[in-house]
Amino acid sequence: MLTGAVDMRTYQHKHLVLFSRIQGGLRWRIGPEPDTDGLVAGLTTCVEWLDEHFGFELVTIFTNPIEPLCVYYAMLRRRSSS
Repeated sequence: MLTGAVDMRTYQHKHLVLFSRIQGGLRWRIGPEPDTDGLVAGLTTCVEWLDEHFGFELVTIFTNPIEPLCVYYAMLRRRSSS
């Protein structure tokens, strides 16, 4: 989670991709399904923070259902300064 330690003012590019995944890497699981709602909530909190502080707007959030591990991606772009 962002704690204000990230400073995107020096980031030179217009586009940015973030991801949120279950900690621990790839391994077989026995038990309840992972908390995917928490992954999306954390990702959208980060997106909102980058929007508010650095002018990045959300383009899309997606996941790849083929991957054996649940990973959510957010694609953002910086608003033009006009």
